[in-house]
Amino acid sequence: MPVTVVNRKYQIPLLDSIRKLFCVKPGDKFDVRVENERIILKKITGKKDSLLTAIRKPAHVSMKKIRKTDLEKIEEEMWAA
Repeated sequence: MPVTVVNRKYQIPLLDSIRKLFCVKPGDKFDVRVENERIILKKITGKKDSLLTAIRKPAHVSMKKIRKTDLEKIEEEMWAA
């Protein structure tokens, strides 16, 4: 398994093979999660980014009433369909 090292700015460089495989470019966004003592990075595509924006900032709902875990559950259900 390839290894990478956290730098002084707490950044984790991606290996060339991974950057090429997922077409990662500077400015790309990632969903970051922790699952079973693992850090999971999931690249956010343009389509998903706009959907996440709509889910996280709905015009008719107070964000104070919505928990982050609720949004993550909704997102997973929508993308699983």
